[in-house]
Amino acid sequence: MLVKVTLIRVNEAFKIVKNGILQHKSSLEKVSYFIGLCLLSKFFFTFVSIYLCSIIFNVDLINLSIDQDLNNVNNIRAYKLASVIDQIGTFLLPVLFFAKLISKKPNKLWLFKKIESQHFLLIIPLLIIIITISNLLLLINYNIDLSFLSPEIEKAINDSQHSIDNIHHSFIGISIKSYLLNILVMAIVPAFCEEIIFRGMLQHLFCKWTNNIHLGVSISAILFALLHFQFYNFLALLFIGFTFSYITVLFGTIWITIILHFLFNLFSLTNVYLIKSQILSENSWSITTWTLLFTASILSVGYVYYQLKRKNKLADSKDNYDRF
Repeated sequence: MLVKVTLIRVNEAFKIVKNGILQHKSSLEKVSYFIGLCLLSKFFFTFVSIYLCSIIFNVDLINLSIDQDLNNVNNIRAYKLASVIDQIGTFLLPVLFFAKLISKKPNKLWLFKKIESQHFLLIIPLLIIIITISNLLLLINYNIDLSFLSPEIEKAINDSQHSIDNIHHSFIGISIKSYLLNILVMAIVPAFCEEIIFRGMLQHLFCKWTNNIHLGVSISAILFALLHFQFYNFLALLFIGFTFSYITVLFGTIWITIILHFLFNLFSLTNVYLIKSQILSENSWSITTWTLLFTASILSVGYVYYQLKRKNKLADSKDNYDRF
């Protein structure tokens, strides 16, 4: 009943609000309004997820202990449901709603621009580059010595990372049914929702506010990395944030990064699934694997650069933001 009432009210809000009502506001005002909208939406949908988990799974998310209760199937299902609701409520719905507020024709906004068919040829080479560099940065990040910090801060960082890793690891079972469900929960939903807010809306707003593409990209990429709250993944997330942001600038659409984000999530999910299913070993990343990846990455960089130069994308990328 609560879900039905919520959806009706959201739909009514979409219909009542006049398109483009904030169109003439300053860039700073738009940034402020959008962040405020996201926070309010997160607050509301957090209560929705708590309520749904309590009535569907009889799970109290507020008092759930991560370290003790992740062996319970209902607790894991509750976390998954809460994760999906949080992604949709905090990221997707605020962007769609705010698009109406800043444009009289929201469906014509740049973030909904379709991907050109020839750009599909760049996706796999770009994915190879991203997987290789992000995993290298992951190794570097995990070997950072935190002894210069106080014991309390170091413990807080390690505990936070441990909790997040435990949740993600517990999501992934060894059955095909679990794997397929996780493709939706851990690959499709995060890829679409995170790209539409970080590259689709925030990057656009920050670039307009600062009147500088590189500064706007930097702010959105840093926020993307920070809001994952994963210290030992920070360098990899920062690299991914910058890479996805500049890909968006180059092509003027978020659909390429949505696909790349999905494929990257799918790669990570599949890797853990195969390890938990004992098909791969935890030490499967051998010297041979790294050598092949680096070789493929170098070839991919050359191919991507050649294609961008041939289609004059590098010279025209700034025009993508001038059309917003």
